[in-house]
Amino acid sequence: MSDREFMEEVVALARQAEQVADGRGLEQFVYALGEVQAANRGCLARIWTDDTSTAVRDEYRVLVAGLLANAKAHGAIRDDAAVTDLDLLFWSLRGIIETTGELSTPAWRRQAAISLAGLRPSPETLADLPIGEEIVADSRESALQS
Repeated sequence: MSDREFMEEVVALARQAEQVADGRGLEQFVYALGEVQAANRGCLARIWTDDTSTAVRDEYRVLVAGLLANAKAHGAIRDDAAVTDLDLLFWSLRGIIETTGELSTPAWRRQAAISLAGLRPSPETLADLPIGEEIVADSRESALQS
């Protein structure tokens, strides 16, 4: 699968998740993205360097932000959750998938469940603020150069 095809599949999954009622689309998308990541081990770092996929990546970012906003509006996700929190979640799933190889499915699904539980509404305030978009971009660039 080419980098562009991978991103197009991810965007299609995000669009499908937009149709899920009651703000549950984000959770559906997290699991769907985990499945796609597991099926395409090894190509995930390249998707951010493929110049032909820029528009698709931009659409992905907009869709994920919309899924997060919808989940918040329906009380499915805590109000202080940010898109960058989702970036970190997806990166953690990628790391688990790439580290555990063929045994990855139960491992990444468990991590997704734990992360989603932590993103659910809570009366407790988080001690740290979400990381900024610039930190995510810089981290992605640093990872690509190594």
